[in-house]
Amino acid sequence: MAKLGSDGLVIPQDVNATLPNTLNSQTMAPGTGLGSRASTPDGRVYRYAQVGASNLVAGNVIQGTAPVANHQHLTPLAAAGTGTYIVQVTTGATQTTAGFYANGYMVIDSGSGDLGYTYSIVNNSYAVSSGTPIIYLGEPLVNGLKTSDTVSLIPNPYGAVIQAGTWTNLTGPVVGVALTAATASYYCWLQTRGICSVLSDATIAAQGGAVSVSATTVGSVTATSGTNVVLGVASVAGVSGRATPVFLTLE
Repeated sequence: MAKLGSDGLVIPQDVNATLPNTLNSQTMAPGTGLGSRASTPDGRVYRYAQVGASNLVAGNVIQGTAPVANHQHLTPLAAAGTGTYIVQVTTGATQTTAGFYANGYMVIDSGSGDLGYTYSIVNNSYAVSSGTPIIYLGEPLVNGLKTSDTVSLIPNPYGAVIQAGTWTNLTGPVVGVALTAATASYYCWLQTRGICSVLSDATIAAQGGAVSVSATTVGSVTATSGTNVVLGVASVAGVSGRATPVFLTLE
């Protein structure tokens, strides 16, 4: 069950260190949940993440796990009453891997009952393409679900992070900046607030200017324009192709 609590560093892992995703006599198991928040006394803020299929690049903007298109706006297989922790849904034509949505979320996106509610997911069962996986929730349904309602499944955004694409090619939410060249599948910290070294594209920001995800260079920031979401403010004038000190404001 999701419980509110204060920020805390569960494991003594330095912000620039990484941990393997396996246990052996030389390494310790990651004891901090994905997305856990930590901060330093000077106000910098970090989120704990697991790297996806490719190594990260230090100073690059990082995006989170991509939602599965065929796992959105799903109809419950059967009605679920108030207080229920288990929901079964019918998916589109994409297989559901067991545990893929652990630490993720179920959002109620239409209906008259729990419309607008978000529930954490503890686990999920395997299901074939166009199957009916079972979703185990971290909190009970407040008003229940009807078969006329729809829900969307969202994986934990910190569970398989990758280099951010260009602004029009992002496949997941921007979740931070890589502090080190973390190895694929390893655990690491991403920075989300405070002074951070971030790669700049050719459209450099002036000192004090807002920066956003680049429209031309993957993993980079650019001087903000149009409707692009602001990631932070340049502490000094940027230099094309170089790392720029940015005060991140992702949270």
